[in-house]
Amino acid sequence: MKIAISGSTGLIGSVLWQALEGQGHEVVPMIRPSSKGANRLRTGETIAYDPIAATIDSEALCRVDAVIHLAGESIAGYWTAAKRRRLVQSRVDSTRQIARTLATAQRKPSVLITASAIGYYGSRDTPVTEQNPAGDSFLARLCVDWEAAVRPATEAGIRTVQIRLGMVLSPAGGSLKAMLPTFRMGLGAVLGDGRQMWSWITLEDAVRAIQWILAAPDLSGPVNLTSPYPISNAEFTQALAKACGHKARLRIPAWILKTALGGFATETLLASTPAIPDKLIKSGLVFLDPALPEALYRNLV
Repeated sequence: MKIAISGSTGLIGSVLWQALEGQGHEVVPMIRPSSKGANRLRTGETIAYDPIAATIDSEALCRVDAVIHLAGESIAGYWTAAKRRRLVQSRVDSTRQIARTLATAQRKPSVLITASAIGYYGSRDTPVTEQNPAGDSFLARLCVDWEAAVRPATEAGIRTVQIRLGMVLSPAGGSLKAMLPTFRMGLGAVLGDGRQMWSWITLEDAVRAIQWILAAPDLSGPVNLTSPYPISNAEFTQALAKACGHKARLRIPAWILKTALGGFATETLLASTPAIPDKLIKSGLVFLDPALPEALYRNLV
């Protein structure tokens, strides 16, 4: 297949690119003019798109067999009004632009896979699957609009899949990379009361799951990309500390996190979202790293 990928230089996109080429697919990166990683790309065919200017090379995009849209502003950091606008623009507006372009194409791809997040569910005390309704937080509303933006492509008969990502674990980037220096110094800390449930997935399993979805014509709509076994923040902290050769004896009170990080802390670090990948399990995907302690040792030690 000829597959277009946005976010191709990101944590997931770069590894996915390599994995797809290993399967014999041709990958065409979608590049924004302001992309920091654009100059690191290999020479070859690219597709230009700019969600801010609302422009896209529609002719090039309509020559591919599948589109995987992973790009978006990082949610990390204090959510100022400007940050929130960028989060919406980089996710909702860009997804709508791509979906509309594909919907009007004479030659349509077989599938459009777009990123979303388990933030869709808000904070919950009980496990959630793809059947559960959305929450009522900023991040939940963002995810609702983000996923709805694919509607033009869906109505045009294109199979659309919205991957609701949990925390993707890799020492090469993302949250785990940010945590490792502190934990390796023995300064890892439980966040708040530590009872909040974190849903996670290793980078390798996330890439395998996307490849699985790409090849599974019966999978459509929202799909949770998480391990089958969510874990509390306290358990996560202890497991990561042990993998780094230490014990976690510290705790950061919730009020400090909320003061320092605002909505980001409330809706991510302190939120409880035990998401279960029900669709992936029922479709037959076998996870390489379903349990956290083993996953950390396999990826860190």
